Amino acid sequence: MAAVAMSPAGCYQACAPFYGIPPAMLCDVGDIVSSKKTPVQGHFGDLDPLEGFSDKGAVNQLEATLSKADPDKKLWELYRYEKESHAFMNTDEFSASQRAPMKFDAGAFDPETQALAWSRLFDFMKKHVAA
Repeated sequence: MAAVAMSPAGCYQACAPFYGIPPAMLCDVGDIVSSKKTPVQGHFGDLDPLEGFSDKGAVNQLEATLSKADPDKKLWELYRYEKESHAFMNTDEFSASQRAPMKFDAGAFDPETQALAWSRLFDFMKKHVAA
C-alpha cells in the first residue's frame, strides 16, 4: 500500500494488502482511492497483535480513512477475519515455526478462511487488473 500511495497515479492497477498498513507520516492511504483511483482490497485478522500496523485499531483507522476518501466504497473493500491473527495466510513451515515467538499464534490459521481470502483476492484482481 505504501508503494502505491507514494507512486505517481496510474503506476498500479490495484492494491491488495494482507495485514499491513503504512503509518500516516509515511503516506496518505486515502490518496490511493481519492486521487490515484487505485482499487484497494484489504485482509486483516481480528486477533492481530501488531498495534498500529494491522491490529483492529489500525484497521478501523484505515476504514475511516478510505471511507472519507471514497464514501461510496466504489474503489475499496476490507475483510476482517474474526478468528485469525497476523500472517494467517502464511502456511509454509518456516512461517509456522515463527508464529509463537512473534505472538501470532492466537489465530486459527483455518484452511477455509485462507481459501475464502484467496477467492476474494482472485476475484478482485480479475475485476481490476487488465489481462
